[in-house]
Amino acid sequence: MNRASGRPTEIDFDSLPSVPPVAMRVVSLCVDPDVELAGLSAAVSLDPVLSARILRTANSAAFNWGAEVISLDKAMMLMGIKLVKLTALGLVISSSLSGLPKDDEIVGQVWHQCLVRAVACRELAQLARLPTAPESWLFGLFDGMGHLLAMATNGTAFRKLLRLDPFPDVPAQRAVLGMSTNELVRTALRAWGVPELYARVL
Repeated sequence: MNRASGRPTEIDFDSLPSVPPVAMRVVSLCVDPDVELAGLSAAVSLDPVLSARILRTANSAAFNWGAEVISLDKAMMLMGIKLVKLTALGLVISSSLSGLPKDDEIVGQVWHQCLVRAVACRELAQLARLPTAPESWLFGLFDGMGHLLAMATNGTAFRKLLRLDPFPDVPAQRAVLGMSTNELVRTALRAWGVPELYARVL
């Protein structure tokens, strides 16, 4: 709340973090039923960070039981399109919030809460034997990233709120931001072009 005027301090949507265009291109290709591996590999190769993440994942114990994987084509064959898409979406999240100070105590606590939600959603989906366990991890991550986005776009006011209450309810969020953190996440996901399914779940 803006104490001087008694009005909420609303989000400046122009300050929403940007998204790596290559990562979003990969996401859009992954939802194309006619996408071919060669086209997907060509898109991934344009982003060195995304390429490195995919190669690192393909060489992890979960996927690679033989020789080292050095080809993006082979890495994506091992991982499958679904996991490539989730890796690209993970890059969207980490890149968009990279400007937050890593040594800030409040940021650290909120990141921890965000990851706990993501892990809990994934574990519950796996226990229930749902086929969407990987997506459930992202659902939890997106659900938890509202506080991070609020600090990235309106840090001073939202930090004051979190110091008073680390789990502010929706009325308290709206009093400071002019909207809830879930509404902020939905706005950001749609602005970034993330598949609508993730925005609708929040």
